[in-house]
Amino acid sequence: MIDNNFRRVLLRGGKSIYYSWFVIAALGLNISQYALEGGEASMLNQRKWATKGKIQIADHEEHSWARPDGWFNMIKRVIFHRKNQPSARPTKLWILLAVITLFGFFGLPLSGLTMNFGTGYYASKGNPLLVGFTKSNWNSRFKSSVSQRVFFEWNTDATISIPGSGVIYSAPQADRSKLDYLVSLPNTLPDDARVSNLFLTPQADVPINGSSWGLAFGFECSVVNKLSDFTILNHREASTNFSSSMDSQYTVLGGNAIIQVYNQTDSTVRVTFANDIQAVAEIGYDDAGQTQQEVASPPAASECYNPTPLPQDKTMPYPGLDQPQALEFVLWQNLSAHDLYVENPPTVNLTLPDTIPTLHGAYSTSVEDGIGTSTPMAAIGVRCTSVSAVGTADINGRHSTFSNFQRSDDTPSGASGLQCAERLSLGVPHLLFSNALSSSDPTEWLSYFYNSVGKFQQGYSQADYEFTGNQINLVSSYLQATELQRSLTRAYSLYALELVYNNGVGYVDQDGNYVHNSSFTNNNATAYTRNTILLPGIVPPVVVAILLALWALGSLGLSLLYGFRRH
Repeated sequence: MIDNNFRRVLLRGGKSIYYSWFVIAALGLNISQYALEGGEASMLNQRKWATKGKIQIADHEEHSWARPDGWFNMIKRVIFHRKNQPSARPTKLWILLAVITLFGFFGLPLSGLTMNFGTGYYASKGNPLLVGFTKSNWNSRFKSSVSQRVFFEWNTDATISIPGSGVIYSAPQADRSKLDYLVSLPNTLPDDARVSNLFLTPQADVPINGSSWGLAFGFECSVVNKLSDFTILNHREASTNFSSSMDSQYTVLGGNAIIQVYNQTDSTVRVTFANDIQAVAEIGYDDAGQTQQEVASPPAASECYNPTPLPQDKTMPYPGLDQPQALEFVLWQNLSAHDLYVENPPTVNLTLPDTIPTLHGAYSTSVEDGIGTSTPMAAIGVRCTSVSAVGTADINGRHSTFSNFQRSDDTPSGASGLQCAERLSLGVPHLLFSNALSSSDPTEWLSYFYNSVGKFQQGYSQADYEFTGNQINLVSSYLQATELQRSLTRAYSLYALELVYNNGVGYVDQDGNYVHNSSFTNNNATAYTRNTILLPGIVPPVVVAILLALWALGSLGLSLLYGFRRH
């Protein structure tokens, strides 16, 4: 369970300060009065501060300026005194001493309201116990296992929880108060916002300081309205080359990027989702290894956070934090509004803004059995970029920040082409159509994008059937460009969290054995300890600071100027 007081991270000694303040207050008032009384005796001997009658002399003999009853009596006396009794008024010295005492009289009690007790954390010298993947077991997973888990969570609107304290570390210059997903604990990654310069690392149940190994990353998805805004899909081939029932793949940019085509216009494919919508998707993304080395068939390990082995004992690293990797997505759709012979048919919303005009009609609807006419489909587009790397960073548990990231991507012992964690920039495009990639037959895929943003098909009874139970699935609106953007952003967020935490569960290793999600000790970091700490109170400290400063300076000044003179 996440501790709501996790952000209360302070230095030790707060309780001692809190209690010692009462001692300081009690001694301070007495010392101040003693100092003022010493100065008072000397000042009364000077003509400037002299008294004018017995009443004023009595005021100073009794030191009435130092007590609340003396203040009230003086106020009453001034209000009701006779005009022919000037000695009833206080002396300038009495007023000065009373004002100085008032500063301390109100300042010291109010100072207690600037502090409060609460549950929080303070630094200790113990090493933290962490949960999550680290350098020693990062590549113990099968490559496909990460994508398969994220695919389920992505299209079922599930969430991935961060174990332990649930902190996502940001750069020191980031204003976390303006990032909704970092304000409260546990932190999460957004479905609808750009993220940059973040760090995920194994978690403890308490804040930690020190060096930790993890994933540094960032990503951004934006709606595209022009084909020229793409860098990969603007090299796409004519769509007339592809069958309405088969998917295809080809490379562009000299083999440095891949374009995949997924067609869902055939009725045998789309019927499992919705009969009233046809769709075609084209995605383009930077290929693994090809942009980093001049070889025709790079090893599969180049898809992971490992250096790719090259001839002559050389290696080529994967793209790092300074090399953004692109994922581009165009979705053609056509939603039918004609009579589908169902009872109580849905009201169809044919609104589809943010289309790409130059791609309109690149694909058309499929016509089967000579029924109907082919209709050009409208296209929407989204372009995403991402960066990621693994390594060590210095983390600050008090501020939830990281700094001094040092890439550390040496291949762990035993890693192979199938046994590694696929990089963020490749894992996301691979998970989006993982159901289609795993099947040799045409497979429905559009429903997963609808489901990922909370949109679902609905079953309707067919009116021309004589028996009940025969239904047809329909949707009532297009998948909008902003929804596709949110779907892809969600995929990046979930995949990044899965890479480091695996949703807090174990994994299957290379031998087919289930490995529990065990904890380990980080000897390069120190843990905070949960305890009672001193917190801000209800009174602003600056108000009390002014009162106490005037009280202290007044008492000290009069004591130094007059306290050591002859009385």
